Amino acid sequence: MSTRIQLRRDTSANWATNNPVLANGEPGYDTTTGKIKIGDGTTAWSSLAYTLTGPQGPHMDGGLHSFLLMGA
Repeated sequence: MSTRIQLRRDTSANWATNNPVLANGEPGYDTTTGKIKIGDGTTAWSSLAYTLTGPQGPHMDGGLHSFLLMGA
């Protein structure tokens, strides 16, 4: 049995336009920047800081793809 975990995701423009409040602990993936914000249940998207950008290095883009590949 396989399990799929899918993050809430959208472009930077759509995140800015909609400016949602993510649930406490809910990740939101910005497909434009490749970065993630984690909700706290009260703060709108535009006021959340990016987190989980993954490892940095000469072959890493610092986004979710790198984070998942490196298992950081």
